[in-house]
Amino acid sequence: MLRRPRRALSAAVLALAACSQTDGAALVATLDWDHPDERHGGLSGIEVGPDGREVTALTDRGVLVTARIARRDGVPVALETVRHHALTTPEGGGLRGYAADSEGIAVAGDVVVGYEGYHRLWRHRRDGSGASRLPLLDALSDLPGNSGPEAVAATPEGAILAVAERPVGDAFPVWRWDGAWTEAALLPRRGPMKAVGADVGPDGRLYLLERRMTPLGFRSRVRRFALDGSGEETVLETPPGRHGNLEGIAVWRDGDQAIRLTMVSDDNFIPLMRGELVEYRLGPAPLAVLDRDPAEG
Repeated sequence: MLRRPRRALSAAVLALAACSQTDGAALVATLDWDHPDERHGGLSGIEVGPDGREVTALTDRGVLVTARIARRDGVPVALETVRHHALTTPEGGGLRGYAADSEGIAVAGDVVVGYEGYHRLWRHRRDGSGASRLPLLDALSDLPGNSGPEAVAATPEGAILAVAERPVGDAFPVWRWDGAWTEAALLPRRGPMKAVGADVGPDGRLYLLERRMTPLGFRSRVRRFALDGSGEETVLETPPGRHGNLEGIAVWRDGDQAIRLTMVSDDNFIPLMRGELVEYRLGPAPLAVLDRDPAEG
C-alpha cells in the first residue's frame, strides 16, 4: 500500500527547500504512515538500508514492519508497507500485554529489540521469529516502569548499544554488549528531554533522539557523540508541534554523501495522533534550531 505526503507541499518544493538549506538540518519530507492492518501503529523504532529505501520498523506492541520508500530525486514521495511480522518469545509463543512493549531496534545481522514493561533485550530473526535472550543487564532492573531500553543501536562491528529512556542522575548511560555488558559512555542530560531512539551513523558517531511533551505538542532533539560520549553536538532541535511523537531514528548517507536522519512517530494507536515518517538532511554546520519553545523565551 502506497502512502503519500500528508502536506500539500509538493516533492519538488520539498527538495528545493532541502537543497537551499546547506547549513544545519533541512526538512526533506514528511509522509503519513498508516495501514489497514490492525497491528499497524505505535511506531517506535526504525532502521533504513544504505540505499535509503528498505525499511524495518518496530511497533510498541511486538510487531516488525517491513516497507519500502519510493524516492524522486532523493526525496521520499511514498511508502509501501510490505509485511507485518509478529515477534515471538524464545519458546516460540506470541507476545502479549506488558511483555509486548517493544521500543528500540537495531539491525546487527538479526534484529535486536529493546523492551520496556519487563526491561530486556532480545535478538530476533528478520521475520520476528526465533528469539534469543541477551543476558540480563543488571542496571535495567533498577529502572522504574516505562523507562527501559528505548534507544538501541549497533556498531559496525556488531556490538549492541542500549540507552534507557530516563537518565540516571545527570547522564544517560550507554551500555554496550559485546560478549559482556559494559558501561561505554555517559551522555550528559540537557534539560527535561527523554532518550527515545538511537543509531550509529556512517560517520561512526552515536545519534541520540530525544523528545519532550509540552502543552503545545511534542518537541524533538537529535544530539550526536563519539562512541565514548565525547564530542557532543546538537544537530537538530524542533519546536513544539512541528512533528508528532518521534521515537525512532535511522542515520544513513545519501548519494551526495550528506547524512540523512529518517525518523518515525508513535501515534499510540490513537487516530488523532500522527503516525508519520520524517526525514532531515544534515549540512556541514552542526547546529540547527528550527524554532524556539516560547516557554524558554
